[in-house]
Amino acid sequence: MLNRAELQRRRAKLNKSFKQVAIERGSSEMDVRKQFVFALFWKRLYLGGDPGWLLLGGNALLIRTGGGRHTSDIDFARDEVWEDPAELHKELQEKLRAGNDLDDFILDVVNVKPHADPDALGYGTKTAAATIVVSLGGKEFDRFKVDITSRKFIDSTVDLLPLQPVFADPALEKLPAIPTVPVEHHVADKIAALYDTYGKDGGPSTRYRDLADLVRIFQGPLPGSGQEITVDAARLRAALVSEIGRRKMVWPTQFSAPGPLWLAEFPRLAAQYAQYPSDFMDLAAALAYVSEVLGDVLTGVRTNGVWHSAKGTWI
Repeated sequence: MLNRAELQRRRAKLNKSFKQVAIERGSSEMDVRKQFVFALFWKRLYLGGDPGWLLLGGNALLIRTGGGRHTSDIDFARDEVWEDPAELHKELQEKLRAGNDLDDFILDVVNVKPHADPDALGYGTKTAAATIVVSLGGKEFDRFKVDITSRKFIDSTVDLLPLQPVFADPALEKLPAIPTVPVEHHVADKIAALYDTYGKDGGPSTRYRDLADLVRIFQGPLPGSGQEITVDAARLRAALVSEIGRRKMVWPTQFSAPGPLWLAEFPRLAAQYAQYPSDFMDLAAALAYVSEVLGDVLTGVRTNGVWHSAKGTWI
């Protein structure tokens, strides 16, 4: 247990690290802070092995690429359906309490509430949201939301990604590997989301981050921040067939601007994305790149081979 003076020094050192890393990465101190507390959560959740929780969304991409896109909450798929949110509350609380002696932080579940609507991706499964509070020295340090869905649509093995600490700190030692959605499913979801239609009028996508995320994935991890990214063409094609069929959308045959707003909005927003490669901030450049990499997969010309980000080619 840290005394008052030690707690003050601990907080000051952490705040200094948050600021320093934010400057280095071109992100905000809050983004770095969230990465720090998320790692504390994952360390506890995966203590002793995978409990049946699969990481989805932006955090899975962040771990895969070693930097860039940040999110303020965590998205998970749980492999078993729950009857009552209290079941989730109990499971999470037990996992967090079992790991609270790993460092000088305490994590607790404030509540778990069911979502009134189906999951945002349209899989028609149960969803819930948990609020997690992180304390240091008896005072709240941070809190965040965990969105949970019951999902068994993934028909392949998961990707186990090594979790790298956002900066060197005793609380971030011995971090676990994180089970995430396979990269081919991640890519298929991004492509389908780009060319699906939205709203009552069937308007085009304005999910500008989806194009940026595709660029990030195929460019590979940031230097010194992760392993090479490999994408299997056959598995990607199968994932596309599944995802596009599920959405009941028209199969895209080329990479083009989903709508007229993209010409101005994509470069404006891309300039704000932390650690996004400057060579692809222009819409035409980003579309040309993903078309070069993925165009033959869309058209069915490429049905096999593996993309190697380190070599920048299919092999």
